[in-house]
Amino acid sequence: LSRIIAVRCFSSGGSPSIKVPGAQLLPPVEERRIGNTPFALISWILKIMRLHYFLTGWRMVKMIIYMGKQCLMKMK
Repeated sequence: LSRIIAVRCFSSGGSPSIKVPGAQLLPPVEERRIGNTPFALISWILKIMRLHYFLTGWRMVKMIIYMGKQCLMKMK
């Protein structure tokens, strides 16, 4: 669970920091060219990963809630 949170933190913190140095270091034309190929792909992958981890996290939460309800029913 902690690994999922860490990845989510990395993906939310990682994508802006990729774009900012590129904008500072390169002239606009090259930055646009790079922005279209690898960096855009990386940020797109990170977005998909973030969505995937969010969905799996939500599924886990629902499972935990369900298991907790089952335990309470058994204890009664």
